[in-house]
Amino acid sequence: MEQFAFQYAASDGRMLEDTGLITEDEALELWRKYTPIFKDHMQMGGRPEMIIWRMQHEHDYTHEYKHWAGVDMLLVDGGLWEKVA
Repeated sequence: MEQFAFQYAASDGRMLEDTGLITEDEALELWRKYTPIFKDHMQMGGRPEMIIWRMQHEHDYTHEYKHWAGVDMLLVDGGLWEKVA
């Protein structure tokens, strides 16, 4: 069974959520929970970051499953748009 972890960091670097090993469904539920918080932080000029990791073991943070970094995103009409390099 695949294992995952979820992390959400506020703009000031505080970790608001940092799970241990969880299921994919649990990780995606946290993603949905934090998406409006991420957007609120972006609207306030912040640069939050959230990521789901695909984990081989408890300390394996090498495989990103899903990742939003506020520094790489633009907020347009309430929707998130990734910056194009």
